[in-house]
Amino acid sequence: MKRIETLGFLGGGAAFVLCTVLVATTTSGAPTSRMPAASATSYAAAIYDQKTAEGASEASLAFDLALSRYESGQGTLDDAISWAEKARSAHYTPTAATEYRDRLLKVEKAVQKRVAAGTATSLDTHAIAYHRALAEASTP
Repeated sequence: MKRIETLGFLGGGAAFVLCTVLVATTTSGAPTSRMPAASATSYAAAIYDQKTAEGASEASLAFDLALSRYESGQGTLDDAISWAEKARSAHYTPTAATEYRDRLLKVEKAVQKRVAAGTATSLDTHAIAYHRALAEASTP
């Protein structure tokens, strides 16, 4: 007989990761074997790292799409900035602050082009300048 147990692990960024463990039991229901706690923790940490890396990749792709939509006049500045922030926080690495700043510089160039073409207002110029300045302040 087997039963399934779900164990919770707290990962970096206060994310909650669940790890399901198959436990072999005797006919009375008492466990006969179980994954050692250290192995379960390592497994949960590996799953957490894999999923956060996957999330960071998807957020980066979403940023690229949001920026393209903004450049073409179909998307909003807020969407592009929001996805830049999500890409930064999805999987924080030592280079995340620099990557975030670089993304905002790309958005700022798109804003400048749209303002020059008359398809964006000075509000966009000030909004992106604000976010870029904060990003530069936190970049080592």
